[in-house]
Amino acid sequence: MTAEQFKSALKKRPFVPLVIRTTSGESYPVNHPESLWQSPGGNTVIVGIKGEDIIMIDVSLISEVAFSPRKKATRGTTVEDET
Repeated sequence: MTAEQFKSALKKRPFVPLVIRTTSGESYPVNHPESLWQSPGGNTVIVGIKGEDIIMIDVSLISEVAFSPRKKATRGTTVEDET
């Protein structure tokens, strides 16, 4: 994946939770936009994972950005009720 392809994928609004998959088979869920940063040059991505831990990923090693399906709340329920 290129830096521009990654930037394009992140422009979805409103934010949609996603999973970053790497060429080595690892997956990193991103549930909030503030848990994800891209370097100014665009070639490095930093993902906040458990607690204060982070992972740095070279964008060229990202094989896929998979977006989670959005859950729709129905009358009288919240999104959390549907999980």
